[in-house]
Amino acid sequence: MTVTHKRPNKQQETDKPPDYQPGIRFHCDACARDITQSVRMRCAETSTCEEVDLCPPCFLEGKTIGKHKPWHPYRVIEQHSYPIFTDDWGADEELLLLEGCQLYGLGNWLDVSGHIGSRSKEEVADHYHNVYLSGDDCMPPSNADIKIDLDTFHARKKARIEELRNKPIEIPPPKTKPLTSVPTNHEVGGFMPGRLEFEHEIENEAEVLIKDLEFGLVHGYKGDSLPDPRRPGSTSRVKIENSESGEAELPPPPPNEEIVEDEPHPDLQLKLTLMDIYNGRVDKRLLAKRFIFDRGLLQHKKIQATERKRPRDEKDLVNRLKPFARLQSAQEHERFVDGLVYEMTLRKRIGELQEYRRMGLTNLADVDLYEKDKVARATFRPMPGREQLLQNGSSNSITANRRDSKKSEEFSRESTPSVRSIKKTPTSLASSQSLYLLNHEEQKLCQTLKILPKPYLVIKEAISREYHKRSGRLTKEDATKLINDVENSKIEDIYRFLLNIGFLNVHTLNIPT
Repeated sequence: MTVTHKRPNKQQETDKPPDYQPGIRFHCDACARDITQSVRMRCAETSTCEEVDLCPPCFLEGKTIGKHKPWHPYRVIEQHSYPIFTDDWGADEELLLLEGCQLYGLGNWLDVSGHIGSRSKEEVADHYHNVYLSGDDCMPPSNADIKIDLDTFHARKKARIEELRNKPIEIPPPKTKPLTSVPTNHEVGGFMPGRLEFEHEIENEAEVLIKDLEFGLVHGYKGDSLPDPRRPGSTSRVKIENSESGEAELPPPPPNEEIVEDEPHPDLQLKLTLMDIYNGRVDKRLLAKRFIFDRGLLQHKKIQATERKRPRDEKDLVNRLKPFARLQSAQEHERFVDGLVYEMTLRKRIGELQEYRRMGLTNLADVDLYEKDKVARATFRPMPGREQLLQNGSSNSITANRRDSKKSEEFSRESTPSVRSIKKTPTSLASSQSLYLLNHEEQKLCQTLKILPKPYLVIKEAISREYHKRSGRLTKEDATKLINDVENSKIEDIYRFLLNIGFLNVHTLNIPT
């Protein structure tokens, strides 16, 4: 016999409707056919065969399975689909109910109803209490008078199963994480949600200050209105023995009883001061815990997810503003931070627009093209060529000026030939990164001469230094000899431009040797 206990997985419970079949199913050992709802033949030879079930066709064919032979004795097992205790429960369902209670335990009506397959947990609970617990001597009725024919009973059972199949499935709510007081079971280490406490509290050593304090008898602060613990008979008459006259004497205290003395006033003030210090520390602890709970700082994962979404500059601003949270409520601090973040975003955008304006970009189409070119330039790494040599030559000429005049002249002449990259200059200067170093008139000159800002600045520096060294006695012909492989007409135009705007005269007076 092949016995299958129905245990649907979670996917079937939530996505597919239940089939409302008995929880235990029987299959033919010969052809593996499901014979749960039909008649089956069970081998009665218990010495060699153990629960061998066959369907009627396989039994008629006389099939042999393992040690089972066709001539073994057998029993016919039918479906007990008829009422015995009540007119709406069959004997097969009663057997499945008792078997489910043995497997899953009393009170676990959900699993027991799944074992039966055709009853809800409410029906199972009501039937068990009404039949098995409410009867005489907690026993089901043995002589129940049931007047219902089998056809009507089977029709009702079929209609009930169809109704259960068409009933919408109730998806149980997701299981929430239980609140336990174990620090390791929470996302914040050291916090015990069940007690709303931390394993290590703020001002954790506050109780050490007062743990050994003991007070004597205090007559102040309305302490004199309390009964004196040293006079146990002060509230009743004291029995006087062996005394005929005179004042009554109190009996001596027991030998093991400690005598409570009056609390001196200086000691009392000192102890009260220690209690005030302790109360202040406890108030500080409570304020800190209230601050944590009100702002949801225990939701560590949620805070991390929010922080990851922020840009780096915005995250730095929020971290710098955290000390102000103690001076504001949660809503006020949130509005305060959002306002400053919005201001920072506006300032950043205004700076970008001003930069675009300085570049000569006046519409969004040019801005998009500029950003694409900027990204392309950032990712492109050319081989070291003449432009890089030009930059190195510029730095070498600046360093040479700090040495003697002969070495300065040699370094200046060696660095100027790197201006050969001028021949590859574009007709538009909008894409140049050094455009902001030139004024409006210099930009027009570079546009006219078709030269980039960096080579122009190198030529300008070379002419200025040579003009200074010669004390203003530098002609156009001498300027053209300073730089090799550059058109003389361009150098003459730059020399004439610098002379007209007064740049050379100013540098003659101000540049030190």
